[in-house]
Amino acid sequence: MKTTIVDGPSLQLKNHGIIPDDTHSLINDLIAKDGVNPEHVLSVLNRMANHLGVPVEGSVSDQSTKRIVLEGGAAAKMQVVQCIKNAKGLTISGDGTTHKNNNLESHHATIIDENNHKTQFFLGIQMALEGWVDLYSSHCQSGENARDFWITVTGMHTDHAEDQKKLFQLLQTWKQRCECEKRGEETILKSTPHELLDILFKVSQEAIINAGGMASWENLSQNERKTHHDEAFCRFAFELGEAEFAKLDDSQKKNIDLLIWAGCCMHKEMNAFKGGCTHMSRWWEENGVSGPIKMYNRDNAAAADLGAGTAAAKHAEDCTQAGAVFRHKDQKRGQQDTLRYFWDLEMGFTLCFPDTSNTCFQSHAEACAIIITYLDLILQFLSYRNVKYGYKDNATQHEFVVITIYYQAIGVPYIETNMLKLGPLHEKCKPQLPHLSSLLIWERFTSEFLAGGIESAWMESTNDLNKTRIWPNMSLNYFNALQIYLKSLTSEEHTALRKLVCDQDSSGNNRAIKYTMAQHMKDVASQNADKDRTHAARIACAEEAIDGCDPYWTSQALEEAYKIWCGANGYLTVAALDLQLDWHIKNSKNGSGLEILKAKSGAKGRGDRESRYRHLQVAIAKYKAAGNLAVEAEHAGAETGVESSQEEIIDVDVEGQDDSEDEFYSR
Repeated sequence: MKTTIVDGPSLQLKNHGIIPDDTHSLINDLIAKDGVNPEHVLSVLNRMANHLGVPVEGSVSDQSTKRIVLEGGAAAKMQVVQCIKNAKGLTISGDGTTHKNNNLESHHATIIDENNHKTQFFLGIQMALEGWVDLYSSHCQSGENARDFWITVTGMHTDHAEDQKKLFQLLQTWKQRCECEKRGEETILKSTPHELLDILFKVSQEAIINAGGMASWENLSQNERKTHHDEAFCRFAFELGEAEFAKLDDSQKKNIDLLIWAGCCMHKEMNAFKGGCTHMSRWWEENGVSGPIKMYNRDNAAAADLGAGTAAAKHAEDCTQAGAVFRHKDQKRGQQDTLRYFWDLEMGFTLCFPDTSNTCFQSHAEACAIIITYLDLILQFLSYRNVKYGYKDNATQHEFVVITIYYQAIGVPYIETNMLKLGPLHEKCKPQLPHLSSLLIWERFTSEFLAGGIESAWMESTNDLNKTRIWPNMSLNYFNALQIYLKSLTSEEHTALRKLVCDQDSSGNNRAIKYTMAQHMKDVASQNADKDRTHAARIACAEEAIDGCDPYWTSQALEEAYKIWCGANGYLTVAALDLQLDWHIKNSKNGSGLEILKAKSGAKGRGDRESRYRHLQVAIAKYKAAGNLAVEAEHAGAETGVESSQEEIIDVDVEGQDDSEDEFYSR
């Protein structure tokens, strides 16, 4: 790295109180590329200079070091905008993350130039509520640049969550609006002076009308008038752009509106892989072909010989030795080190067997690829007889080859290739194994994977770029600047950046972010409290209704009420039946065996009015059978005017119930 030297043998960190550009670059490289702690930058510079015998003049404070990193991030933003101007296509990706108990959004962009060269940029981590539009506007120096960004976007890569799909639809609408506005403005600029006067008159007239008339317009400030005028002009440009867009042919419209959504393929590929293995296991038996033999260890092989129906044999069938031999999860066991030495001796290089003992994406497929590729050497190495016999088994080799083909033709391309251009890769693997075509179940791809995919919408197959980590004690502004500098090509225009970053850093922007986050959490807490109060009031109202319910004590009384015609006085509605059932749920004694559906609607609900009536008939019968006849007699006496004595009244324990109230009212 070039540094500033004065009087020959000294390193000058400052020149007339200003840190030189070369020192800026050196400090940024030490922090962003070499991972040096900002607090240790000065000591590292002093140590290097002392080792080289060069004295250091001047010093760099921690605050200056922090601002140098922010300058690198600001310079990278300028470079992003410059690349967008010359881009043929641009795809964006995002994914949620958390930092200090706050939900954030990570953003990346892939810019495709005219030669189909792809450059990936990290655009920063922001609060999810700030949105994509504000994020990209902050990268640009004017509204025009921000609009050019959205016009260039041709693809969006997210996970499969519904909120991300909705976000894509909103961004698609925003892209179309930006394109129409710019097309309308370009049409206006081509107008004659007479046409421009007519346009300005229409825009001014609309602005005055939207402001409430001339009287209201006169009372507005200049800034308020400008706001109304700008809004009217944007609406006029948008309408004019829509009219011009409608004149284009279908192919031109398709290219302009191109915006493809793609979801992360990792879980798709994992589900397909799992389904393929399940299908292979069934295929051998369904087609009367001998399948792969079991690879038991010595003890389990003996247990399996006892018979297929024994418990020991069932346990043995669940065991396998391959992963335990080549890469045991316990490093003190297994032959992983010996295998590496063996490969180094035989091939001149070492291989690390995939970690199949842990949850690692594509580890099992990669293991099959290694086994089938170096099968002869592995058989030579193996001393475990049962595993060796398994690898010699022809059916087992079939499954290894099938998994390897899938891994090479589909799994690996998902990681390394544009997901829209994976189709032709299927033709590369055609080994001559008798049962191969039947074992492969991935019959076709969707249209995204067919040949002739659009290169201007290139996207990663997985969304790993946004699976990032945030250093726990680092502010968002500082982290974003650090990561953007790492992944972007920075400009050397440090002079303008110094003033810009100094103004931003001293403006309290980081504190404003924290304030916004705190205010958002306060609003969420207030909303949750309102929901809790509403829920509690609903529960209290429901309990009051149940306590005030007058239940039917006999099936005969219920039947008479049920027969009343609809619209007549005393008609038993669905709501009344539900109230009766809720009363029985709350007041039934333990041991009654009463099971009443709590859901009032849906596939698992109580059904129609007739179904509710039948449920209530059963509830009354079981309530009587549970020993509540005394209560029935009391109510029957009250209905006939017969006065019951105090001794005849039996207290009914309704505290212990089959279902708790919380469980009941949680529906």
